[in-house]
Amino acid sequence: MMNEFKVGLFAVLAIIAVVYMSLRVTMNQSGFGEYQTYRTIVDDASGIFAKTPIKVAGISAGRIKAIELQGNRALVTFEVLRKIKITKDSILRIRSVGLLGDKFLEITVGDSDELLASDALVPSETGGGIENLARDVAEVVSDVKKIVSEFKAALAPVNQESPIQRIVRNIEAVSTDAREAAAMFRRVLAQNEARLNQMVANLESFAQKANYQLDGSHKDSFMASLHEVMDEAKLMANDLQEVVANLKQGKGSLGRIMVEEDIADDVKQTLSGVKKMVGRVDQIKSQISVFAGTGNDGGRTDATYYLHTSPERFYAFGITSASWSPAQETETITTTDGVRSVEYEEKRSKSKFRINAQIGRRFQNWAVRLGMIESSGGVGIDYNLNFWPATLSAEVYDQREHIGPNVRLATEFRLWNVFYGKAMVDDVAQKDRRSASVAAGLKFYDDDLKSLLSFLW
Repeated sequence: MMNEFKVGLFAVLAIIAVVYMSLRVTMNQSGFGEYQTYRTIVDDASGIFAKTPIKVAGISAGRIKAIELQGNRALVTFEVLRKIKITKDSILRIRSVGLLGDKFLEITVGDSDELLASDALVPSETGGGIENLARDVAEVVSDVKKIVSEFKAALAPVNQESPIQRIVRNIEAVSTDAREAAAMFRRVLAQNEARLNQMVANLESFAQKANYQLDGSHKDSFMASLHEVMDEAKLMANDLQEVVANLKQGKGSLGRIMVEEDIADDVKQTLSGVKKMVGRVDQIKSQISVFAGTGNDGGRTDATYYLHTSPERFYAFGITSASWSPAQETETITTTDGVRSVEYEEKRSKSKFRINAQIGRRFQNWAVRLGMIESSGGVGIDYNLNFWPATLSAEVYDQREHIGPNVRLATEFRLWNVFYGKAMVDDVAQKDRRSASVAAGLKFYDDDLKSLLSFLW
């Protein structure tokens, strides 16, 4: 009886153990242990469902608890063994087992020391599953079909001659042309055989003469003359060596200059002064401008020569010719029976030449000019624009009694290369005398003048 009781008790314990193990495995397919819950969001949850295993390094470590929609994406809640340390830089991917196998979630644990809290989101990436591979293969096959179709259409277009046939026909045409050219070349050789023979004979004669000239044994040959020249060059080199030796020893005037330090210092100072003077001459720049135009008072021509002695200082000399000169006022005093009357009359001369002679100085983009402006004392101010090759100018000159000075505003701008345009308004302060004019002209700088002179001569 005791043995039967032991056997029965052992059988009951075995059944209880099996039931307990079944319940544990059923509750969690990943085995025993404590679990921690996490979440992730994926774009496509097809093929995964509750109890889908979670693997780490290829080993099951958890399972999916629930899947639900969150907007247009799927929110997946899963649990992983607590002993698996999920860090913040871990990545979750959806994988497939084999070509047609079931899907599972794989977690790649990162290297960070910071762990994710319970119910935290684990970042997900689209895995390289068979569906993506099949989709990529389908796209590649579609592209290949399209390429093959286009290649077929290019090689054998419907109801048209294929390119290969055209190439063959062109090759045949080229071959025919080559045969005709060869036949023509043979005819030309046959017709000019005598001339070709003469050319060969002339070449042979030239070769004989060249051999004679290159043979140094003949006294009247080129090589013999060259030997004589080389001998004379050797003599000159010997003389030069002797001169250099005398210079080193201080013989002669030049030798004393090179040896005696006082004389050498004087020569160096003289050469330094000459160098400074040449440097100043090199700094001098020239510019010539010629403008011709028309306006309210008729035609107008300006020619000016600019001499830039330094980057800051310049001189301007020129001549102006206009159809009419600026208005001048004359005063006539008349006394009749003791009554004095004064009359003013404006006069303008025709085709009068006027002289320009000014000295100027630059201050960055500004320039100030003083001197004679159109045969009258005056002052001018120029401003160079940075954003466009143009200059704005204002001039005040020609102080006229009872009228006042002529205030002129002008702008000068580059059209292309050496071609420039110009616009002016005279007597800006006198509304009834105000006049405007436009002109076009040329400007030549030093380099332009050198190019022009080299072209002419």
